Amino acid sequence: MFNKSLFLALISLTPYLKQGVRGDSIILMGLLSYMFIRLVLNFNVYRDSFFSFIKSTYSLCIALFFLVLSSIINSTTGLDASPSTMFARVLMPVVMFFVFFMFLKNLQESLKKVAMAIAFVGFLAAIISIYSVFFDSANFLSHWVSNNEEDSVWVQANSLGRFTGLFNQPLEAGVFFFTSSICSLIICHIKKTFDLKYSIFLCFSIIGGLLSLSKNFSLLGIPLLLFFCLKTRMIGYKKAILIFLPATILIASYLFIFNNAYLESFITLYSDDGLLSAVSAGRYGSDGADVANSFNDVLNGHLGLGFGLGSKLPLDSGFLEYLYQGGIFSLIGYILFIGRLFIQSVSIKPLLEKNVSFIVCLYMIGASFGGPVITANRANIILILLLSSIVISTKKAIKVS
Repeated sequence: MFNKSLFLALISLTPYLKQGVRGDSIILMGLLSYMFIRLVLNFNVYRDSFFSFIKSTYSLCIALFFLVLSSIINSTTGLDASPSTMFARVLMPVVMFFVFFMFLKNLQESLKKVAMAIAFVGFLAAIISIYSVFFDSANFLSHWVSNNEEDSVWVQANSLGRFTGLFNQPLEAGVFFFTSSICSLIICHIKKTFDLKYSIFLCFSIIGGLLSLSKNFSLLGIPLLLFFCLKTRMIGYKKAILIFLPATILIASYLFIFNNAYLESFITLYSDDGLLSAVSAGRYGSDGADVANSFNDVLNGHLGLGFGLGSKLPLDSGFLEYLYQGGIFSLIGYILFIGRLFIQSVSIKPLLEKNVSFIVCLYMIGASFGGPVITANRANIILILLLSSIVISTKKAIKVS
């Protein structure tokens, strides 16, 4: 029997095709065309799913509109990157929501089945990350990273002992492995025990996230995973402490014993500009902080419509990605999207969906200060797949009640 959830989750592991074309984008655009035709031919069948899609993404569509408008008006459009490439980047989350809402329409126990699929895919990705620690895998992984030249983010991260595996940069690995970790916990919660298979999946996902040394995973994701366990009463406070302390010691040992290059980089940033600069990898907390300076650039005369798509790279903040390129109204669209998720997380009835939505929403808010989250290359696929399954599962529960 065709497993829809696993098929969609596996798209996140699709390699690049020739000339840097993303395989996942080709598959998703194909599914978009297919599901759009089905929607037109059978609108009554897909009507509820379509309206759920509109309610979930209208704010992102507002953000897209102002991003396009800004790009048409501004002469700075495309200074650092192709506007069409950057437009595709911000468009894909909307495409994913449409495809996932339509594709999973009739899926029973959608949250459970999607979580099982994502947990398994996280396990596969973690195996590759672990493999890359012990063996030279640059040639093999070149099919999954957009650039493995000496000056690429992937090579620089690996040189610092930050093993991102299939992903271009630690941010993407952090988003991916946080999502797969919480999905393993979802299944353990549903089974009302730390099931052996999904406990193994959880351990591998956590290892994969830690190997990348992604701060959005280690400093934000792990505490939120523990908070989820406490909030859902999967563990008590004593067990949480017993888990947290060894994990902290393990991470510290890895940094001090096996990863001096990264530790020295962290210490240098700390001694030069303070803790905030060190924790944010120079994004905040110093006079030359790129993210802070980019925010100031927008505030000084470009608040209305920003600078246009592709006007600057990198944009190491989810909020900045929309503000810098599309201005204040584009940023409002992004904030409304997250705000709707947050309101949903405190108002929906099914307790599990409520807790998962709340934790994921907190993660998205926090991680957005350190990098783009919903546009994170391939990692955003399983994140948006999880969000879609929560909405679908919630609506099915409301209908039953």
